[in-house]
This record gives sequence, C-alpha cells and structure tokens, in this order.
Amino acid sequence: LITIGAIMLLGSVILTTNRRIATTSDIISTANYGLEDVALATKIIQDAQSKSFDQATADSNAVVNPSGFSTILGQESGSDDFDDFDDYNNYSHTFTDLATGNYSVFCGVRYLKYNPTTKTLDTTSTPQWSKRIDVWVWNTVDTANVVHMHSIMSYWR
Repeated sequence: LITIGAIMLLGSVILTTNRRIATTSDIISTANYGLEDVALATKIIQDAQSKSFDQATADSNAVVNPSGFSTILGQESGSDDFDDFDDYNNYSHTFTDLATGNYSVFCGVRYLKYNPTTKTLDTTSTPQWSKRIDVWVWNTVDTANVVHMHSIMSYWR
C-alpha cells in the first residue's frame, strides 16, 4: 500500500515537472520570437536613418524650403537602391533565413507637420522638415503578435 502511494506521488511530481518544463519552453520560444521581431525592426530603422533625408539632399544639395523635397515617398522610378530615408515607404519583405523562423516586414514613411492646436505631430502628404518611418514585423507562423516601431528623422539646414 505504501509502495502504491509512493508510485502515485512520484507520478504526480513527474507530471507537474513536465507541465512546468513545457510552459517554460513556450515562454522561451515566445520571448525569442519577440527578440527577433524587435531586432529586425531596429535594424531597418537604423538602416533608414543612415541614409540621406531625401533624394533632393542625397547629392549633398542643400534644401532651403520644404517644397524642394520629394512629393512622392518611396524608391525613385527604376531604382532598386535605398539612398534616402523615404525609399523605405511601402517596403515589404519576408526574411526566411532567421533562427526562429520566417518574418515579414512592412514599412511606411510619411511627412510630419506640427499641429499647434493639439500640440502633436500629424502625418501629411505635403513635404515638411520631418519624416516618420513606421515598421511592422511579424513571424509568419504567429501573425497575432505584430511588433510596430517608429522613428522620426528631421532635416536641418
């Protein structure tokens, strides 16, 4: 009778331990997905910030009025180069060679204008001194968890 009780107790301990190991494994996997998402979004933002503010300034030309900036955000027609910040507008790509799976990325770039009434930066299609990049990254298996990061770049004359 004591032996049967000991076996039942041991079985209960083993089952509890297995459940905890499985839960810990799920938590670690989720954390790894989150780290990969954030790292990828950060890399894209850093790449964009390393470029010129606008195509008009990519050739070291000084712009004295925002109307001198591009009105169309995105890559220049016929170009595959990322040589200015807004070339990342509508950029999308799926990375298939990452350690924790496949990740999809989408980027959007918009001009920002200060709204003195609301004291906020609002997006606008009119060229301004500042642009914002928004980056969304998600694991193609787990599309419910999307990382969204953004950053602002301004042109100083």
